[in-house]
Amino acid sequence: MKTKYLLSSVLSFSLLVGCAYSKSFSFTPKEPQWSFYGEGTGAYVTNQGRDKEGSSLWLSTDWGESETAYFTWNDLSPGNYKVITYVRAKDVQKGVEGASFWHFYDGGFGTVSPFMDLSGDYDWRKIEYTIKVKASDLTVWFRLKSPGQIWVDDFYLEKVESGNDKVSIEAPMPLPQASEKKYIAKAAAKRSLYTFDKNESGHPFDLKNKAGSFTPQKFFNFKVDKMPVKDWSAYDRIEMDVFNPNDNYTDFYLTLADNQTTNYWSQVNHKSTLAPGWNKLNFSLTQFVGERGSHRFNRPVNLSKLEKVFIVIDPDSKSSFEKKNFLIDNISLVSNPMPAIPEGVKAFDFTSHKANNNTNLTQVSTQTAYNDQRGYGFVEPKFWRVEDSQYASEMLRHTIGVLGGHFRVKLPNGKYQMNLVVDKLGYWDVPFWSDRTVYANGAPVFKETRGSASDFVSDLLRFESITPEPLDHPYDLYLSKVFHTIDKTVEVSNGILDLEFEGDATGISLNSLVLWNKNADVQGLAYKSALEKRNKQEFDWMTHSIAKNEKINPAQKFQAAIVEPDLYLNPLAVKKASGTSLLFQGGAGDTPYQLLQLTASSTNDEKISWSFSDFTNEKGEKIKGSEVAVSDLVFQYTSPDINHETYLLTGKYLRPMNDVSVVVKKGQNKYLWLQVKMSDKTPKGLFKGNVVIHKGTEQISLPTEVAVLNYTLPKIEFPVGFFGLDPLPYSYYPRGGYKEMRKKYRHMALNKLGEAGFTTFTGLPEDVSDLNDLFKESTKWGIDTVYSYGGQFPQSMIDLNKKPAGMSDDDYFAKSASDLKSLMSKKEWPKIVHTFSDEAGGYSDKIASDIELAKKLSKHFPFMPLGGFGSFHGGDSAKLNSYFTYGFYSSLSKADISRLKDNRLRWGFYNASAANLDDPRFSFGLGLYIARLNGLSQYLEWHANAVNNYPYYDFDGREADVVMFYPTKDGKLLSALRFELATEGLHAFKKLKVLEEAIANNSGPREALNSAKSWMDALKRENYFYSSTTFMSNKKNNFRDFESQLNGHLRNIFLKK
Repeated sequence: MKTKYLLSSVLSFSLLVGCAYSKSFSFTPKEPQWSFYGEGTGAYVTNQGRDKEGSSLWLSTDWGESETAYFTWNDLSPGNYKVITYVRAKDVQKGVEGASFWHFYDGGFGTVSPFMDLSGDYDWRKIEYTIKVKASDLTVWFRLKSPGQIWVDDFYLEKVESGNDKVSIEAPMPLPQASEKKYIAKAAAKRSLYTFDKNESGHPFDLKNKAGSFTPQKFFNFKVDKMPVKDWSAYDRIEMDVFNPNDNYTDFYLTLADNQTTNYWSQVNHKSTLAPGWNKLNFSLTQFVGERGSHRFNRPVNLSKLEKVFIVIDPDSKSSFEKKNFLIDNISLVSNPMPAIPEGVKAFDFTSHKANNNTNLTQVSTQTAYNDQRGYGFVEPKFWRVEDSQYASEMLRHTIGVLGGHFRVKLPNGKYQMNLVVDKLGYWDVPFWSDRTVYANGAPVFKETRGSASDFVSDLLRFESITPEPLDHPYDLYLSKVFHTIDKTVEVSNGILDLEFEGDATGISLNSLVLWNKNADVQGLAYKSALEKRNKQEFDWMTHSIAKNEKINPAQKFQAAIVEPDLYLNPLAVKKASGTSLLFQGGAGDTPYQLLQLTASSTNDEKISWSFSDFTNEKGEKIKGSEVAVSDLVFQYTSPDINHETYLLTGKYLRPMNDVSVVVKKGQNKYLWLQVKMSDKTPKGLFKGNVVIHKGTEQISLPTEVAVLNYTLPKIEFPVGFFGLDPLPYSYYPRGGYKEMRKKYRHMALNKLGEAGFTTFTGLPEDVSDLNDLFKESTKWGIDTVYSYGGQFPQSMIDLNKKPAGMSDDDYFAKSASDLKSLMSKKEWPKIVHTFSDEAGGYSDKIASDIELAKKLSKHFPFMPLGGFGSFHGGDSAKLNSYFTYGFYSSLSKADISRLKDNRLRWGFYNASAANLDDPRFSFGLGLYIARLNGLSQYLEWHANAVNNYPYYDFDGREADVVMFYPTKDGKLLSALRFELATEGLHAFKKLKVLEEAIANNSGPREALNSAKSWMDALKRENYFYSSTTFMSNKKNNFRDFESQLNGHLRNIFLKK
């Protein structure tokens, strides 16, 4: 037991008759608890007190972090109080701004600091001083502001008669020698939990076909106390097989909760996607609680204290299931240790002190200063940032960014092979460095320069040229290139390998280092290969393919077929033909298309070409074959879930073709997108011709009609568009030219939106001249309302963080209001809605603070329309919604809409088809039309350019990339298939308006108008706002059937004979 000369904590917070006030802390759970805040880590820790078996208060930080522990008394009497406490430190570096380990208090006379920079390594030191308390309140803080760890123990406060300003700090004593924190290897093991071929306890399933049977949209909870294994701490993964009996993909969730779980964010939530048929699933048991890639608490679930394990399919009821009998089998716990490090090999993992230490490499953090005892560490480092990419393997996910300094390793003299990785995967944005250099013992071994914005953009778009094949692996195509090694032979002659770094921010992101003596090349190369294999294996665990088990048909022959588009098109699945002739139908402003599937035989790669005849009507008028634009549908990896736990290879974007031929790999598909743009100058009528597909001497002739109808698509009279606009991300790249390149691509994206008929966007640049140019361009397309979400304007003008020193909030807002009103009243500018609130009732949990912000904005900027995104509920949520002149909602009932109308608030939807594989045609077409009939005022869809990190690679950032436009190195902007489908949906909305007007004006043949009216009336009756959730999921309508009927009515009314 800990020896105590302090007053017992039983007497805490009591004023005893005849005794002075006193309080002691030995930092046990039974005492009143100190509070923690900051970016680092703070906790009570056991077996780390002054007595080895005792507890203490512990703070730990990396570079750029701060962590604070504090305690407040509010029941003291005025007077003097003596403080005695003990502190201990390890690897605490000197503070850049004069503060490292900082202790301060406030007894009512302002902040006083007994010490600010108690850095270094030392064992327990006694601190003693006197505090003067003015009234009843006292707060005491311990703060760590530089890399390192500190411990505080035996904090004692006692009232005394008198005091002075003297602070007594005991001289430092060296820390006892202690080994570094070691990776505790788990033995390779696999423990079956359930095979369902015998009587097994603890699972919630019925048995069928020697497997567990369960249904979707219902939670299935395991009885943890009845499971065959109750303590899972010896394992790092859980595996299972799940059978999906349907032809569609669907969501699957696995959740683990422990004795500390209190809500969603304090449990582990895995989300995967099930392909049709059997799925082999593999989930981490060691990731931090929350979601993969998104955490509020930096801790893993306690596998020895599990209290809840459950699975569920489609908990949000987004889908309807024809077959509901899902199966689960072969549930196992698995341990997968890292490759053993051979004798003679040193391996370092540059990481964070908060990492879960799931590798056996030597852990290096910003706390790791070099000393002879340790034999490795940093010398005079200039740290920039510690980062967690999250979507890389354990040894590659964390990096330490440095601007300069050294990393040293003590080694026997000789020649060594060095494998150094100085790159990160990233989380939101790509590295923006311009220069970086690495020296080994004074000699440069690596140097790179990006001297212009073109160099930076070329690196940003580094994966543009990669088109994955069915047998390719994402790790080989992408991650192996991101994590390329500096592979050099270096000589050590003085017992030290000294690595020196020079670079601007993000240039040197220290990731991993492997060293071996050249005499141990066999072992070193074998270990390097084993690490690469492990990294690739971890990728498969984290992000696995869910492609249907498509196989090449050995009897497959060359074919060309007209097929319907969808977002699951891939190189191996041969779709059934939808017809035998091509039809391009529309009026002025339409862009009708057809999709051709070219399939090579199973025996040979085949070169396939095509030609178009001119198209002629009965009058002899012609539309040239060259008017048909041809694009290649490019395949890319696509993640259907936001956390990248699964992926498919799908058709992602369209690349215009100059050639008239393509090589199709044996047994695979290529898709050609054929499109005709129609304008008011396009001759009207029915034109006929042929499209001919050639393969050697074989040819397939497809009869083709171009039906140009006598109508013009109307302009949308309300805001409909996408979040975001900029195809190139914001970047801190330091050299000139990038701002101008962003502007160029921004205007290209705007023109694509405008040409397609969309009428709004979000995300405004900060620079006023850029805004003037942007709005000059947007005016051409009749865009009269835009939204601030995701941009710098007007937020940059009302951000209190930019308030000059000494200026009051009111004065700052008054000046900002004057400047902002002047800009926003410009005639050539559209209405700018400041969408200040982003799902305040969801993840951000900011309803109260957003209400206060809304009050300030309404008071100081009454001329500025306000908007936000969220759900429409009662209470505080309704109060926040009342400030939205333009409200966007994820779900509304008829009653909600009535209340909004009663309050004269504009309402709209957002993100009805937000995911990569959500078909947007219904949302922008019939869904939008019906919602508009019910009073919808605006609609925004996710996202024009939501790229995390590198474009053309989907698994490298916080969320899956949802993109409408792809920038290219040669200055073009390519359209995503989703954008073309969204445009088709919007044109369907416009065509409904054309039909509506023709019926109202009695413009057309009577029989055709009557038929169209009956169809429209039935459409409205059947679809009269059947809820916002079906607006998103579209369970009742097949878009192609709907559009075919719509086009038939238009043709009967508007085709000139």
